[in-house]
Amino acid sequence: MGTTVPTSDSSLHVMLLSLSGVLCLYLAELLSLPACIVLVLVHVIIGKWFYTSTVFPKALFPILIVAVSSLEVGRIIFQGREGIVPALRDMIVILALTRLIMPKSGREIAQLVGITFSQCILATIFTTSPLFLIGLLLQAFFIPIVLDQLDERSFMGPGETTRSRPGRWIMVWSSIIVMSCILFYLIPRPSSALMRGALVHRSTIGFSEEMNLARSTQLEEDSRIVMRLVWNSGKIPEVVYLAGARLEELTADGFVKHGETLATESVNVSQDRLSTDHLTIYPTGIETKNVFFPYYLVSVSPGATISQGSNVYWMKDPPPMYDIWVTRNSSDQGTLITSVPDELLEVAGLGATIAGQGTTREKASRIAEYLKKHHEYTLDGLTMPVEVSPISWFVFNGKKGSCEHFASALATMLRGCGIPTRVVTGFLVNEFNPSGNYFIIRARTAHAWVEFWDKKWFLLDATPFALSGAVRRVSLIDSLRFTWIRWVIHYSLEDQITIAGYLARSPWSVRERLELVPSAALAGILLIPVVVFASKMWRRKRLGPYAKVLQALEKKGVRLDISQSHEIHVQELLRRNPSLGSLFRNYLQTYLPWRFGNQDVDIFSITENLIERIRESSDT
Repeated sequence: MGTTVPTSDSSLHVMLLSLSGVLCLYLAELLSLPACIVLVLVHVIIGKWFYTSTVFPKALFPILIVAVSSLEVGRIIFQGREGIVPALRDMIVILALTRLIMPKSGREIAQLVGITFSQCILATIFTTSPLFLIGLLLQAFFIPIVLDQLDERSFMGPGETTRSRPGRWIMVWSSIIVMSCILFYLIPRPSSALMRGALVHRSTIGFSEEMNLARSTQLEEDSRIVMRLVWNSGKIPEVVYLAGARLEELTADGFVKHGETLATESVNVSQDRLSTDHLTIYPTGIETKNVFFPYYLVSVSPGATISQGSNVYWMKDPPPMYDIWVTRNSSDQGTLITSVPDELLEVAGLGATIAGQGTTREKASRIAEYLKKHHEYTLDGLTMPVEVSPISWFVFNGKKGSCEHFASALATMLRGCGIPTRVVTGFLVNEFNPSGNYFIIRARTAHAWVEFWDKKWFLLDATPFALSGAVRRVSLIDSLRFTWIRWVIHYSLEDQITIAGYLARSPWSVRERLELVPSAALAGILLIPVVVFASKMWRRKRLGPYAKVLQALEKKGVRLDISQSHEIHVQELLRRNPSLGSLFRNYLQTYLPWRFGNQDVDIFSITENLIERIRESSDT
């Protein structure tokens, strides 16, 4: 295939297509903003000075492929798994830029289309943002145009241009979008947790299964979203204490998991799900195998979990979403511990003194109120002597601390009254988005609180910061983002079954719809001739002038090969019909300057006059 001479329109479309690939990588956060700006400037330079350049020979391209591939393979070997994505990104970007500055025939432009589309595919794997749709739509817009310009003879008749056929592109793009949506939502698919696991922005900020207060650090106000929670059934609470780990073993420095519990395969409790609350959790920014749930867990789906004491863990990588059923009342006592290490006996004694006489819950309430009144909440890092227990120092000296200090002190003081306690770590959820009816869990809401036993477990929080119920913050942007994650990123076979079940249960059931099929089929059959006629009329209107002339000649029995030149067309027509050949030659003397020289003439009226003369002529 010989080297083509790209028109200004085709080169612009190719450059914009390449830039859409760069935009996809940027919106997927695979490119930084400075890198994206640099690549845009490089595209501008190439488009202005090097797009049609023949300075670089074609033979250089395979050499560059081998060189770049070798370098990126070396990076993967050196950096391990962390280097795979940057290596793929850099190799694709370099190949695209290299192909842009090389001499380009149709084959090379087709290769560039494939390279650019691979950028879109790479970005698809590593993004959950609906903003990625911008780059995807640009690709869907420019790829058909560029491919169309590679083979005008297949897509258009002589004399037509892409601009003369806007209706065609509306049909093409609409068909792409409609068919893609239909196939996406109808074709069954397995769970794609393996691929979607890469979409999670890994973060463990705030949440921990270990509470070591001796390691005092500055806590960050991280507003990143780590989970979203949909309350499907049951009364939605104002505030949700979302537990991730329950810590029973008290040490001088804090709480840890009870060491004597063995991991066993989790078995769902045989309890009627109708009497429980049903929730769906979408982790998007936390890496942990803990199963998070409020209240007391009844069952979880998918059920590939194990239990270790009072905690539940995923056996493999956490799924991108999971359903849980919880009950607000449970008599499962778990591990009951009241022991206190020697270093904390004084703290435990203070708890017994403050609690006084009364019921277990009255004693617990007095101790919690004491801590709230006499101690201050802070996120600042604390300096404390190493020879003193941080819990003891917080209670008697520092009187400032984080939620972990308050929870540890409260649990220790309750044990001084002989009350079994455990510390729970997780998230305190109070941000509700009414536009999407779901809770938002941020990294900064990581929290610790206490559960104490009095014939069942009761939740108690002594941290003094005030929560005035749920914060109802309308966020249409996050609602759109969550809708994208829910119905695109995490759409699965289970969702298809759910939608089918919903349609079957709707007032206008599927069976009632099926009764309309015969009538709809009859109406469709009657509409076919109308659609065909309208299509022909529309197609005739959007043909270019030269194509209309050739069509009129073909109806008179003169079929001209569109791959041949205008001169050959004239010679053939003169041979078969001299009078029409003469009219056709005169027409070309007007048409060609209009087509290629932008001469200002009313070519459409001239074309209609010629077509009328052709119709009136005798058959050839």
